[in-house]
Amino acid sequence: YYGGIVDDLIMWFITTINSIPSLFLLLIFAALFDPGPLGLILVLGFLGWTGTTRLVRGETFSLREREFVISARAAGATDLRIMFVHILPNLISIVVVTLAIDIGVLILVESGLSYLGLGVPPPTPSWGNMLTDSQSF
Repeated sequence: YYGGIVDDLIMWFITTINSIPSLFLLLIFAALFDPGPLGLILVLGFLGWTGTTRLVRGETFSLREREFVISARAAGATDLRIMFVHILPNLISIVVVTLAIDIGVLILVESGLSYLGLGVPPPTPSWGNMLTDSQSF
């Protein structure tokens, strides 16, 4: 909402992460963490938030300049009230749609990592484990 140095640092970090190929980062982080559900959640969580963050940031800056926010600011509303009453409800739809799309992507990424042996261990059912097991047929 405010921008500034913290916003610049977060965007620099996101740009740096996005400049490295995702598969390369996934393989590095999956190799660093123990194979299993917890390590997989950490890897996917670390790499999965950047796109949503960029969308939320852009929409927040757009909403900040809309008439209803300017009117609330002129009426004396605090920044905290503007963020929670005016901006956050308008961001929820974007976040819900983005997360719904990301769920499918994360399922496919998990399947790929499990197929390569870097996801959940073999007794756990997963698309990647099922493909690995059926490869001998």
